[in-house]
Amino acid sequence: MTSSFLCFESTPTSKIFSFFILFTFLIVDISFAQSPDAMSYQAVIRDSDERLVMNSEVAVRISIIQGSETGAVVFSELHLESTNENGLLSLVIGSGMELEGDLGEIDWSSGPYFIRTETDPTGGSDFSLIAVSSLLSVPYALYATKSGDGLPSGDKSGEMLYWNGGEWVEIPAGNHSELMHFCDGVPQWGPCAPLVVLNDLEDIISTRVTGLAEVTHPGSSPVTERGLVWSLEPNPTLEDEFLNLGSGIGEFEGRIIRLEPETDYYVRAYATNEWGTTYSNELTVSTMGLFAQDIDGNIYPSAIYENLEWTTENLRSKRYANGDPIDNLINGGDWFDATEGAWAYYDHDTERGEVYGVLYNWYAASDSRNICPAGWRVPTNNEWEALITHLGGASEAGGKMKTTGTIIGADGLWQAPNEGATNESGFSVLPAGDRTSGGGFDRLTTAASFWGSTELNQNTAWGRRLTHTSTTISRANYAKNIGFSVRCVRNY
Repeated sequence: MTSSFLCFESTPTSKIFSFFILFTFLIVDISFAQSPDAMSYQAVIRDSDERLVMNSEVAVRISIIQGSETGAVVFSELHLESTNENGLLSLVIGSGMELEGDLGEIDWSSGPYFIRTETDPTGGSDFSLIAVSSLLSVPYALYATKSGDGLPSGDKSGEMLYWNGGEWVEIPAGNHSELMHFCDGVPQWGPCAPLVVLNDLEDIISTRVTGLAEVTHPGSSPVTERGLVWSLEPNPTLEDEFLNLGSGIGEFEGRIIRLEPETDYYVRAYATNEWGTTYSNELTVSTMGLFAQDIDGNIYPSAIYENLEWTTENLRSKRYANGDPIDNLINGGDWFDATEGAWAYYDHDTERGEVYGVLYNWYAASDSRNICPAGWRVPTNNEWEALITHLGGASEAGGKMKTTGTIIGADGLWQAPNEGATNESGFSVLPAGDRTSGGGFDRLTTAASFWGSTELNQNTAWGRRLTHTSTTISRANYAKNIGFSVRCVRNY
């Protein structure tokens, strides 16, 4: 008769004593006419001060529970045994004073089963320490006695079975002194990798998504790296795109950027320790199309330039993102005197406003209530510079940004010659003109001007202008009470 050892992780319901459990399962020679209905059991008993309970008689009530930790008791017995000089208690389950059921009649194929131990270290009936452990494996002999389903007898001493929730699975025999661990619901030889879960994906837009994850257990050593992995195919790994988000256990989050719009992605979290890398459950996400929607319901197409998303139509909102109205100033004197946000259509013409958008003074463009849609903002001077550099520099970017065609050619809105216009960038600049500081209107069909959020001084701020006679987009500082068009960039 040969035995092998299996460590169990127990869940105590009382903290009066510390209780360490080690089961010894009997593998019986096939020459036996009938398999023995017994399992060896050993436990080290310590008191609440972590002192060994040595050379003392203790009482132990053993129960086998079916289905769950709180399921039905199918077998129970009582033992009175003595610990040795090392606090080790040894007994044989199946040889005690039977209280309920018959160990030999348990159908081990109808698992899962749990073992509950109740101990009185004083040898009485006050079972002050209770622990419940999943019975992860059973001896082949005990299993085969009742299962009757053609279970193989095994090839080597120490082979075991565990219940995976739907069927019994074989575990090969381990090596001498090798420890078994309970890793993510499965018993295995050797240490465990970490446990990690991907809880949610949020903040989903056209080019990014934020993943919320948690390392719930470090495994058998500290977590040295954790993060997110993603791919266009299922089951992404570190061989695909990944984002390192530090180390340790607990909750973490990360923003995945530079995704393609209107694309399906598979995302998992990962965690690594000395013993390996594990991956979480998988979530899928579909990125949004390229557009923005303001508080008034206006929808604007957008495009990505140098990893920054810009609207490609002029803003038409008449309210800030928080719902507050922006003043519509008709009188020229009121426009000149304004030191707060204001808007106007060119020549107060609604139809032109539908085509060219709204003209805003800089006070509206820079207001902290945000003139752009929620999640968007007016670009800074540096962001305008980056866009222009990306399009080839100020001397040629204007041509790439202007819509094509001319009024005289009946194929556009610009006055001829609309020099060098290709709109190859898709930025689609229209000649919306501007409102002067005195309240008049100028340059419709010949120029387009845009505010940035960066001011130069108390009276002026930086703006950009494109004209029908040049491919250049120029920068200058303009009085803050001039009315210009506005484009928006997405927050990152």
